[in-house]
Amino acid sequence: MSGHGQAFRGAAAARIRLAVPRDRPLVARFLSGLGTESRYQRHFEHGTAPDEALLRRLDAGDFREGLQLVAVSGQGGREVVVAHAECVRVDSAAEIALVVADERQGQGLGARLMEQLEVWAQGWDLARIYGEVMATNQAMLALARRCGFKIRHGPDARVLVIDKDLGVQSCAPEAMHQERAYTGSAVPA
Repeated sequence: MSGHGQAFRGAAAARIRLAVPRDRPLVARFLSGLGTESRYQRHFEHGTAPDEALLRRLDAGDFREGLQLVAVSGQGGREVVVAHAECVRVDSAAEIALVVADERQGQGLGARLMEQLEVWAQGWDLARIYGEVMATNQAMLALARRCGFKIRHGPDARVLVIDKDLGVQSCAPEAMHQERAYTGSAVPA
């Protein structure tokens, strides 16, 4: 499956595919290279090192409990991660998170990743997906609204929770900013 993915046109082509353990260096490089604000919005802290727990989950490669998706540009050994998403099973739900490289934001990658996370969670027969979002992350909150998420207060004033019943329509086409061309799919088997 790693050779196929969802491709689309934007400022530069990118392909969404399942991340596998051999992608660890690519994912680590991407996370380390995030801008200060993007890193804070995704990890709720300003550190420079990639999240080791996230990388350990990638190393485990246990797609029954969770998965990671990457949007990559380039081919083969020259691939570069331009966006990353994660979905982790928690009882009858899935916790999700995603981040798009600063220079690739606004090109529809977040919506495409969100759509794929929903497909995986539905494939696991889960009832809902949710995620914690910094209250200052207006781009992610706007995407969540377009994709049908409800937004509620989180564990403290800095954090909001996006929550969606999987019986609700997935990301609507108007949430997608770019034309897409399929070369395969990152959907569960």
